Amino acid sequence: MDRDDAIVAAIEAGKPRPSQRTFEGQQFSRALIATGPYFRPDLAARLAVLGQYEPQQDRRMRLKHETDLNIERIVGLIERGEEPPAQGTADRNRLSGWLSPFGSKTRPDVRERIERVRPDLIPKGISYVERDASRRQRQLEMIAWVTQHKALPPASSGLGRSRPGRWCRI
Repeated sequence: MDRDDAIVAAIEAGKPRPSQRTFEGQQFSRALIATGPYFRPDLAARLAVLGQYEPQQDRRMRLKHETDLNIERIVGLIERGEEPPAQGTADRNRLSGWLSPFGSKTRPDVRERIERVRPDLIPKGISYVERDASRRQRQLEMIAWVTQHKALPPASSGLGRSRPGRWCRI
């Protein structure tokens, strides 16, 4: 019996799965990834009988569905007039991620629903378009100065700086 078979036998005997932090746990997980080169269908079938195996695609769909339910739960609370989750909680952090104008998890539909009921929860800040336009404008001013004067502008002019103390790349 190799290591993976021994782990499955232990799981069948009632022991918990190995932690992902251990080397054995990582190797065992690799044997259960259906699209990977180390996939062991025999182990997956034995674990599926125990209810311990879920194909990766099914897991992704389940997690997406759970996330959608979580969004609906939190937004529903706010729309009913209840207080939003407290600062520092997992729900508040999720809510902030969904509302942020710059986040990768931004959900415009959630942002609009929250904005109608509680606009104070929407983070303030400039949009990407405004930020990039102002950055481009400063770059154009810098280019114009350099072509006109054939030198870099003095530091006191503020040209070429994206923020105080920082020079823009051209």
